[in-house]
Amino acid sequence: MKRKMTIFLIIIFIFASVFNYGYSSSLTDNKKKLEDLSIQKQQTQKKLSENYQKQQSVKKELLDIDKQLSETQKELIENQRKLYSIEQKISETQKELDIAQKRYDSRKSLYKERIRAIYMSGDAGYIEVLLGSKNFIDFISRLDNIKKLMAFDIRILNEIKNTKNLIAKKEEVLKEEKNNLQYVTAQVEERKKRIQVAMVSRSGVLRDLERQQKNMRKILKI
Repeated sequence: MKRKMTIFLIIIFIFASVFNYGYSSSLTDNKKKLEDLSIQKQQTQKKLSENYQKQQSVKKELLDIDKQLSETQKELIENQRKLYSIEQKISETQKELDIAQKRYDSRKSLYKERIRAIYMSGDAGYIEVLLGSKNFIDFISRLDNIKKLMAFDIRILNEIKNTKNLIAKKEEVLKEEKNNLQYVTAQVEERKKRIQVAMVSRSGVLRDLERQQKNMRKILKI
């Protein structure tokens, strides 16, 4: 009987030892899991804070980029307005140049006709005018009038020619101004494209940060 009791006690002891060991091991494992989870949450919280700071930085960059884009767009609109104005001026100048050229051609043609009349016979030619003089004084008077008329023609021709040259120079300056403005506008367009690329890039970074933030918040709710 004593032997059976002893065996029974030994079995109970063994079961108790195994149970205590298992329970103790389970407590240790759970404690370690809790500690690991706590560490993970702390690390996640730190990363979440860093993520927030990065988001604020990227958002500020995006605001700056948006401002640059807005200013660039305004510059482009202003340049387009200037280009339109210059093109209008060039068109008007071309019309002035055409009118001046026609006046010059017309006056030059009339002058040639008058010069021709001096050396060739014809109705109301200069020679006939001179030969129709009544006396020497009348001849001198008519010759003087003819000289004055020729001088007037030459002066008018020179004035029209000078006007035409001034208009041509004005047109040349306008065209050069247009070319320069087109070059500047092309540079601004290129800058606008670079800004747009930067905005797309930083917007992508912000979306990634927001996605990471969402995932980290899920971890913290575990």
